[in-house]
Amino acid sequence: MLPLLPSAASSTSSGFNWLGLVVLAAIVAVVWPFYKRLRAHLSQERRERWAREEGWDDTTTYTPENDPDLRRD
Repeated sequence: MLPLLPSAASSTSSGFNWLGLVVLAAIVAVVWPFYKRLRAHLSQERRERWAREEGWDDTTTYTPENDPDLRRD
């Protein structure tokens, strides 16, 4: 049974792998929104903790437009 399976070592094709690019794009398309949401959530929690620890009256609501942590992207 094993001799019938194609081997990666015996593959003679070289060059650009379009299937790999499509798979990578699909993974990024799925993971990126979760990554952005996680960063925003962690930034908000960190600001709230700092405000509690320092006793600040934090009335500023951060959005992706005015959030210094999220503007880098």
